[in-house]
Amino acid sequence: MVRIQRIGVIFFVVVFILAAGLAAQAEPLKIRVGWVTTPSNPLPLVWQKTDIMKYYGKTYTVELTAFKGTPLVMQAFAAKALDVGTLSYAALANAITRQNMDLRILADGVQDGPGGHFTTQYVVLADSPIKKAQDLKGKTIATNAQGAALHLAHRVFLGKLGMKDQRDYTTVEVSFPAMATFLKERKVDVVPLIMPFYALAKKSGLNFRTIFTVREGQGDLQISFTAARGDFLDQNQAAVRDFMTDYLRGHRWLFDPKNRSEMLELVAKFTKRPVKAYEDWLYTKEDYYHDPNGIPNMKALQNNINQLFDLGELPAKLDVSKHAALSLLDMAAKRIAAGE
Repeated sequence: MVRIQRIGVIFFVVVFILAAGLAAQAEPLKIRVGWVTTPSNPLPLVWQKTDIMKYYGKTYTVELTAFKGTPLVMQAFAAKALDVGTLSYAALANAITRQNMDLRILADGVQDGPGGHFTTQYVVLADSPIKKAQDLKGKTIATNAQGAALHLAHRVFLGKLGMKDQRDYTTVEVSFPAMATFLKERKVDVVPLIMPFYALAKKSGLNFRTIFTVREGQGDLQISFTAARGDFLDQNQAAVRDFMTDYLRGHRWLFDPKNRSEMLELVAKFTKRPVKAYEDWLYTKEDYYHDPNGIPNMKALQNNINQLFDLGELPAKLDVSKHAALSLLDMAAKRIAAGE
């Protein structure tokens, strides 16, 4: 009798352990996602539409974290404190060629200039003695973060004119929201105005003029994109497939003209600004280009990285196609088409 009771206890314990293990496996995977600047970068906005997603809360969840610039996202990747995030072409190239990091491109982020869309404006006050880019010798230029895409943008452009950072001009860090104020107060001579801050500066009545644009210096620019750690993708393939399927579903929703009114309300709520701050330009030709299916411009991205190498900014050439995982985006499109 005692032996039977012991067998029964052992059986119960084994069943309990197995049940606990299955329950643990059923827990949704928490995916840590980092982003820089929205609504120009739609990545965090996608995850405000979990009500249309099929897998969110079932196989995965998302934890969103805002970063000041893509170099900080790269650092978080290196520390394995982030799984998916926004990177610039410069951050990706440096991470791979200098730190041998395994990072893979998943989807589009922000494209500057193609098809007549908005290109970042480097501006000065209207009464500034600076009339052309060559006049920037001895001047101060703002950037959001050292090593970020915009920092490299003006270094590439001015490098073509024989000017070197910290020798012929000074670059200082200023947050995007503070750019126009720093210019108005003459704390810096030049600021890059990205969207939405270009539109906001115009509406504020700030009297400024453009000296050069990013597109003038670099052509089409894949400013940023969504990337992920390779080990994370390899170790969580099932959850990643669901994540990417929901990502594409949400991304398409944002750029569907049928949803524009609701989209503007969503953006206003997320950014804590009124709808009128966005309604006449957001996700139109007055804004940066965003591929409606989330596909990055790999040709432009390769060209942007080649420019860095030509300037001596990279220790080796980089074939960026070897670091793309766009098959996940293709898979997501097929799953959605199949009703999954």
